[in-house]
Amino acid sequence: MDVFKSVCSVLAAVLVIYIVYKIFKKRSVLKKVYKLPGPPRLPIFGNFFDLFNCDSVQLFEKFREWGRKYSPVYSFTVLGLPVVVVTGPDEFEKIASGSKHLTKGITYTLVEPWLGKGLLTNSGSLWQQRRKILTPAFHFSILQEFLKVFNKETARLVEIIKQENKKSATNIVPLISQTTLNTIAETSFGTTLDLTKKDDKNYVSAIHEMGKILVYRIIRPWFHTSFGFNLLSSLGARLKEVLSTLHSFTERIVLERSRDFKPFEVNKDDETKRKKLAFLDLLLNAKISKGIIDDQGIMDEVNTFMFEGHDTTATGLSWALRQLAIHTEYQDQIYEEIISVLGDAQKQPDLNDLNELKVMERFIKETLRLFPAVPIISRMLDEDTELNGYLVPKEASIDIWIYDIHRNPKYWPEPEKFDPDRFLPENCVNRHPFAFVPFSAGPRNCIGQRFAMYEMKAILCGIMQNFSVEIADKNEKVEIITDMVLRSAHAINLKFIPRTN
Repeated sequence: MDVFKSVCSVLAAVLVIYIVYKIFKKRSVLKKVYKLPGPPRLPIFGNFFDLFNCDSVQLFEKFREWGRKYSPVYSFTVLGLPVVVVTGPDEFEKIASGSKHLTKGITYTLVEPWLGKGLLTNSGSLWQQRRKILTPAFHFSILQEFLKVFNKETARLVEIIKQENKKSATNIVPLISQTTLNTIAETSFGTTLDLTKKDDKNYVSAIHEMGKILVYRIIRPWFHTSFGFNLLSSLGARLKEVLSTLHSFTERIVLERSRDFKPFEVNKDDETKRKKLAFLDLLLNAKISKGIIDDQGIMDEVNTFMFEGHDTTATGLSWALRQLAIHTEYQDQIYEEIISVLGDAQKQPDLNDLNELKVMERFIKETLRLFPAVPIISRMLDEDTELNGYLVPKEASIDIWIYDIHRNPKYWPEPEKFDPDRFLPENCVNRHPFAFVPFSAGPRNCIGQRFAMYEMKAILCGIMQNFSVEIADKNEKVEIITDMVLRSAHAINLKFIPRTN
């Protein structure tokens, strides 16, 4: 016991010394950050005790409380880590609209062991090069091919829901998550996940576990360094096992796809269709034809698409279905629009059809306003920048709360009210360009936003063609947990009523 106490004392002393060192190293940044509005802070610990005892729901509410009180710019510190928070569109525009401040915030370094220097985490010329390689993946002709995958997975989901209807209610979140994961796997890898296979099942489990580990570290700044995490948390060893599962799966897929790969001309539509392109093919083509990416870069980008491409879309869709179940008056409008555009209750849509579903699009946008799939993003400032009259220092980590921007009453009258008509063309004319940013904005906006919108439309279309939706518990309060995506603290339990026509 004495040995254990001694070890704990040494670790505590090391931690305090490390925090004091961080504060000393960042003293010039902290001095400027302290001038911003924000909650009262203690020496050394900062706002640690404001956050330490919060569970994930309370933590989310704590940031909402601070946002309402100190908007549009405020700061807090935790164990020597200064964080500047932005909740206003003017301030976000100043950060995101130009060619400066393109480096992601320090929390993104936590995903680098998995994603390496992929599109999400890299910056500078490397980011520009990779963005250029991947942009053709979202051309109309390739998205039209991807739509075949969307429709196939939607049909599979509809059949699963029919089986689930034997229950009194269905938690839609895991079903939607598996659908979007299958979709992004086929469009990224060119392969279909088969959960009856051990490797595929382990890979899917590892993705979900990785997400939980990342969130665990993000909300605990003392685990931001690998040294602190491996030393003080039993999850350090588990992280290595999860990473091994994720990387070995990707390596195998890349190797199999590259064996018989032949270079092609990206802009030739006929060749695009014939090859049934995946994101991986564009990367392999860039490697073989131009030599501008290596094997590690290919794996980084494929892992990035798997990470970004399934959970965010699944989250948006789950909230959209919940909103449909609550605001049932929109179900008839959307169903009638589908019949009007497609002409057949069971026809699968093409991209032109999806473009015509304007009522559905407004509904999705209003859902993403209230429930943005990614509620927060982070940047590092390249230079001292004035925000709302305060000088925010270079190298400050900036957290942009999209969730709060979307509920700012200055730009959204009755911000808590669900009203898709906010997105009628005439109501969008004079709106601040950074007031609605579910896919971020500026040069580092989401490269896959068209992909995501088409996927959400295709899946909602298939569900609405076959079912009407009801909420299982109308009195359940919405509680949101602090996570990388906007997750409900409770299951989203819905009832699906088959359409008789």
